[in-house]
Amino acid sequence: MSLIHNITTFTGLILLSAEFATAQSSPPGTPVAWYKSDQGLVTDGTNVTSWEDQIGSKHLDRVIGTPTFLTQSTASSEAPVLRFDGNDSLWIASSSLSYTGDRTIVVYARINDTNDGFLFDGSSNAGLSRAQIRSNQWQAGIQPSGNGDSADTVTGSVTTGQWQTHTFVFNQWWNSGNTSNDHTVYHYINGTLEHQYDTETNTGLAGLILAGNVAGQRNLNTDIAEVIVYDSALTSTQASDAHSYLSTKWGQPSDVPMSLASADTIQNSQMVLTTQAATYPLVALELNTTGTLSPFNLTSIQFDLAGTTDLQNISAVKIFTGSNPDFSGTADAVITSGLDSTLSVDLSHTLSEGTNAIWVAVQTQTPLSTGNLIDGRILGYTITGPQAGSYSPVNTDPDGALTVGSGVYAHVLRKGGDDGSSSYRIPALVTTNAGTLIAGFDVRWNHSGDLPANVDTAIMRSTDGGITWGPMQIIMDFDANEPGSSGNGVGDPALLVDRVTGRIWCAALWSFGNNGWAGSGPGLSAEDTGQYMLNYSDDDGLTWSTPQSITASIKDSSWNLYFQGPGKGICTRDGVLVFPSQYRDSSGVPRSNFIYSTDQGTTWHTAAPTIPSGSPWTTEAQIVELDSGDLLISMRNHDGRKERLWCTYSWDHETETIADGSWGTPWFDQNCPTVMASVQRHSSTLDGHPYSVILFSNPDNPSARSKMTIRASINEGQSWDYSRKIDDRPAAYSCMTTLPNGDIGILYETGDSSSIATLTFMRFPLSWLVGDTDSDEDGIPDFYEDTNVLDKNNAADATEDADQDGQNNHAEYLASTNAQDASSQLAMKQLNKTDSGLQLQWKSVPNKIYTLEYSSSLQQGSWLPVPGMENIRSNSVLSSLEIPQGNTPQGFYRIRAN
Repeated sequence: MSLIHNITTFTGLILLSAEFATAQSSPPGTPVAWYKSDQGLVTDGTNVTSWEDQIGSKHLDRVIGTPTFLTQSTASSEAPVLRFDGNDSLWIASSSLSYTGDRTIVVYARINDTNDGFLFDGSSNAGLSRAQIRSNQWQAGIQPSGNGDSADTVTGSVTTGQWQTHTFVFNQWWNSGNTSNDHTVYHYINGTLEHQYDTETNTGLAGLILAGNVAGQRNLNTDIAEVIVYDSALTSTQASDAHSYLSTKWGQPSDVPMSLASADTIQNSQMVLTTQAATYPLVALELNTTGTLSPFNLTSIQFDLAGTTDLQNISAVKIFTGSNPDFSGTADAVITSGLDSTLSVDLSHTLSEGTNAIWVAVQTQTPLSTGNLIDGRILGYTITGPQAGSYSPVNTDPDGALTVGSGVYAHVLRKGGDDGSSSYRIPALVTTNAGTLIAGFDVRWNHSGDLPANVDTAIMRSTDGGITWGPMQIIMDFDANEPGSSGNGVGDPALLVDRVTGRIWCAALWSFGNNGWAGSGPGLSAEDTGQYMLNYSDDDGLTWSTPQSITASIKDSSWNLYFQGPGKGICTRDGVLVFPSQYRDSSGVPRSNFIYSTDQGTTWHTAAPTIPSGSPWTTEAQIVELDSGDLLISMRNHDGRKERLWCTYSWDHETETIADGSWGTPWFDQNCPTVMASVQRHSSTLDGHPYSVILFSNPDNPSARSKMTIRASINEGQSWDYSRKIDDRPAAYSCMTTLPNGDIGILYETGDSSSIATLTFMRFPLSWLVGDTDSDEDGIPDFYEDTNVLDKNNAADATEDADQDGQNNHAEYLASTNAQDASSQLAMKQLNKTDSGLQLQWKSVPNKIYTLEYSSSLQQGSWLPVPGMENIRSNSVLSSLEIPQGNTPQGFYRIRAN
């Protein structure tokens, strides 16, 4: 295979070979920042994540979209250049690059189409020195704060498809009255002055954006090879010299034929859940290429499942192509037979420059045995093109395998750069009536900061319990280009599932202009105050209604701001919809309360604040319904105490409604570094479970946002006797849900060095959280004994029958029934003959797994599972199944709790 000759790649950094570097002259003058695409590109595959300054540390390390590199044939060798496709930009903040006097920006670029866009701009309204294209004309100029999307003075015609040197000089001078600094703006193309003009606008350059503007708009479709920044005004001679340097070094870079650089196998080593059939990526063929001309076509791939413990764990093998495949979507190929042999799959996949991953994924089927391995090897592949032939990767069988287990499954759902967004924040997570997981979050396109900004609200769906996720869907989006809108952002989502109708609600804050936390004021209109927005989905999250503001019906007009949680809302047992909320009163003091609807969202009402005056101040809150029907609120507390604040909202449930409720006395409990947190109902005896459990998640560190921890309360939030740290790294916001099988799901912010670097999804069973300690070694874990009021230090109580229902306490534990409730028991209810077979009904526990067994004699050891009836999951207190005709020989049937 042919390797790259002039570019060395390692740890994501593209470096210039020494042979090429020494052949170049220098630009004129003394640059203060210098970006060369043949040096300093930090990459992830072909995506560029940073462009490092070759003079100092003014790195362009903030990314919008997915700028890429492509290898080009230059005047003397091959080298990468940056490609911005009209949706991308790279930038640096004004705190790192800022000049108020003379300045010059030189760019060697190729414009790829006639669409409007910015070649560069300042990244702060404090300094907007810029160059752009409008109506196929170059424009250059300086704009005051607030004119981020304004036009500038025309300086020349645009030429597409050719590499040119563009030199923009901003020369500052005192006007004739010595009253202000004016500027002369010069635009040189290929060293020749194209146009100059004077302007009275007096702002500098604050930060730098390539291929976009300060408003996050008008991205340019362009290729850029080099950018040189000066804190001086280049002369006409120097402008000519700059062009001579760049044209000599680069010439007219052009595409080069594709070359195969390397081929390897990537192994996935995550956990496969015993209780969740899903598609899991197993191994990938990774092909790295350079060049774009005459691209290769991958025509086949050969692999096997060597190392797999039990092939019965796999129902199908799927092939996915692309660098970021959607494993929940349609596969390129599906194989369901011959899994015990070498498999060859025909494909027709055109390779792109950079990293190409062809994934072999497995569709699992239950039951799976803990400890089983699922493994595979990439044995070979075939390509057509200049290097046509059959090859094998360097390593066909790297270390690792998928391991079947029942512990923790974790997945990074979103990270900066995904789908072209700079950052993702503010997790929301719910389980729909259909069992689908809906994850909501902010898409913070330009930076990680709060509103006002260019922010959208988005969701992702998972139909297999969070193992795989569908593509990101934007469900609330306002036009960021609207003048005066300051990005027109809408974010901080909270999701809610109406258990009565199945409708999924989303609440979010819309900031038109400066109407976020600090800037919003009194009033009800979008021009005056942030808007409390709602929309919904009636098809399990596939499509969403147009967002509507309910601000006028729920907000006191004197308040400065009113909006949701964020996180999630709840639907109470009697069908009332509740969104935890927060507001800033007329004095700017923050308070927590909630809004509610008793008519499935037709109208909404505002509850009283938990603390109407004085301190502590509270903001972001979450709510859970107690078994009593009262509401427990958990609030972010701002009094410096670094503890969570709790309060109960109650009313007489026999004679009153939620509108008649009132708040009790609040109390402090649990560490909290002043951050949003999540509270979630896991289970309740009212639903047939043997215990009632409430969960609470937040960073368990009073001094810093780190150590994400989940706690469990078995006494309705009065104490938190069980806890487990799930992540030791920096961590911030979180949101939990209960999965259809009873596992706990959490979406939380975390990262290695930043608490908001990723949105990570994790799921695990309650048993992993509470542990399996058995203090008296009687076969009953302490958690069950605590929740069922048994004595975990008395082994003799295992054989006792606390509720006198004929089943001892150990048998009740095995059946997951309540040892203190005689009506909670595993019992057959009916066995009826039907036209098609037999129908069986039994008393069950939600989320418990059962097996139907058959015996012809009732003899010990004669009971056998009925084929296909080994793992029946109940979702209610009464379950039924039908045994088809032909599968019902005369004999005896029983239900066994697994």
